[in-house]
Amino acid sequence: MFQVAIDFSLFTSEAGAYAVIHGKLILEMVPMIGDHIQFLPQSCRDPPPAVGGYSGLLRVTGRVISTNSKGIAAALELEDVQVSNLTQAEALAQYLSTGFGFFVDKHDP
Repeated sequence: MFQVAIDFSLFTSEAGAYAVIHGKLILEMVPMIGDHIQFLPQSCRDPPPAVGGYSGLLRVTGRVISTNSKGIAAALELEDVQVSNLTQAEALAQYLSTGFGFFVDKHDP
C-alpha cells in the first residue's frame, strides 16, 4: 500500500474558483499520469451528491515523487472539477471532506 497526497481545484460556472481540495489517500499502487482515481460509494459510505460536472472519477494530471517525502509515495495533481453553482460546490466539498477526510480550502469571495 502507498500513501499519496492529492490536490485539485473546485470551480463553479457562476462564481469561478471555489476551493482547493487536498488530502491523503492510501492506494494499492501509485497512479501514473492519465490514470483515474475513483471517488464513489464503494470508497465511501455515502453516495456522492447529484452534481453536474462530477462523475466520481478524477484523472491524474501531474505526479511528483520526492526524495524527502516523509512517508508519501507521490504527490498527485488531479484534474479540476467545475460545477454549476455554489450549492453544488458546497455539497461536493462536504462529500469529499466527510467521506474521504480531505481538506477544503475555500477561496475568499
